[in-house]
Amino acid sequence: MEFFFIRDPFGKWTFPKGHKELGETLAETAIREIREETGLTGLRFITPLGRTGFRFKRGKTVIDKTVILFLFEAPAEAQEKLPGTEGIIHAEWFSASKAVQISGYRNLDRLLGKALELTSRN
Repeated sequence: MEFFFIRDPFGKWTFPKGHKELGETLAETAIREIREETGLTGLRFITPLGRTGFRFKRGKTVIDKTVILFLFEAPAEAQEKLPGTEGIIHAEWFSASKAVQISGYRNLDRLLGKALELTSRN
């Protein structure tokens, strides 16, 4: 069992994410964003993991952002093909124990923990 992380433009390990487009479900958004950012295809939706929020400044503007994460299963032969867009130039698969260690954002740890719990049952 491995978990897929991208290294974001700030040098932190995190999950692919993005913005919902008109007419998409949240799961469809997640699949599209993962494909666009990483090249991963053939994902099988498992379950929503939940949501978290964070706040950051862009210039003088404070931005509140909500991120909804989902658990997907990738085919055994899945290979990332990073297009290099949005500052994403590195990604890796990590074991469950390593995923907990390298997770770059503490507000995602609760959702990562839920994913670990769900996958350990299988």
